[in-house]
Amino acid sequence: SAASPDVEYYALELPWSACICLMILVAACLLPSALLLPDNLGCLRSWPLTRKSLGRALREGLHVRLSAPPPILQMAEEAKAAIANGHARDPNTPIGPGCAAVSEAEVRAAYTDQHTADRVVLTVRLGLALLATGNYTVDAESVSTKVACALGLPSPRVSIGHRLLHAQFGGTAPHLLPCERDFVFSILTELSTLADYLITGELSDVPAALRVCDEILAR
Repeated sequence: SAASPDVEYYALELPWSACICLMILVAACLLPSALLLPDNLGCLRSWPLTRKSLGRALREGLHVRLSAPPPILQMAEEAKAAIANGHARDPNTPIGPGCAAVSEAEVRAAYTDQHTADRVVLTVRLGLALLATGNYTVDAESVSTKVACALGLPSPRVSIGHRLLHAQFGGTAPHLLPCERDFVFSILTELSTLADYLITGELSDVPAALRVCDEILAR
């Protein structure tokens, strides 16, 4: 299928934690403080959620983007320039969202060829990221498999559940990686576009695609 065009949009990401904080804030404004904190409830007076900490929680929980992200292919060109200037990625970077205990270096250790290792890391990282930003397990699995095939990985076998990602390429040992599902749809849109470009071959530079994936996930 043809790659999806880059679309300009504005994103408002509102996690459940922010919703809870908003409800607490509304309750605190509507109810008199005398009812909330009577003198005989001294334990509540020491409650750590002060007005200042509540404001900080709201600022951290609410993420508002006021400008559209750059197009994926533009990001790829910038990534190529960064690579040409010698900017290396951290090998101890977690392999993907929801899998902080496993580093890229641990996955790469199973492969002697750097190019193959890059392709495996990109495929697995995308699979974890798609699930972590709101994609269904079946869709994330299908897209990851298509990316692996487009990148020329041998006999790709990818299975993604709600708690575990299983990936094996060729005759190497399988990768069993913990994963988590969350909802960040603005990032999911960009990741899906990146995957489309990889599948259709419009983006074939794997190191650049890895850096683009890093940049998207860092938002």
